[in-house]
Amino acid sequence: MTNSTISSNTVGFGTGGGIFNGNTLNLVNSTVSGNNGGSGSGGGISNFGTLNVTNSTISDNSNRGIVNLGSNTTTLAGSIVANNTSSSNPMHDLSGGYQINCVNEFASIVGTRPSKMMEKACIA
Repeated sequence: MTNSTISSNTVGFGTGGGIFNGNTLNLVNSTVSGNNGGSGSGGGISNFGTLNVTNSTISDNSNRGIVNLGSNTTTLAGSIVANNTSSSNPMHDLSGGYQINCVNEFASIVGTRPSKMMEKACIA
């Protein structure tokens, strides 16, 4: 998905207000903002596969920005994940676990600190 805006979407029950990825998704030069994860999680993106985010912004989503679920991989390159919210989880911007990679200093997670594993991978 290239040069796209995913905004103002809501999932009532489940996960992935903006995007639900169950395979491989390359998100390039895009914005995911203003989405709501409803009663589930991943207001911006719920990842159950391989997610590559390049030169993109994930911001201002309700119920977390990116949720990386299962034994899956999220890679951030030249991207910003910021100003996402969650009433039930202190890791508003990026949560989950397993494989989270930031490939350069331009990938940043702003705001509430992510878990220690993600902090090592993504915050200088």
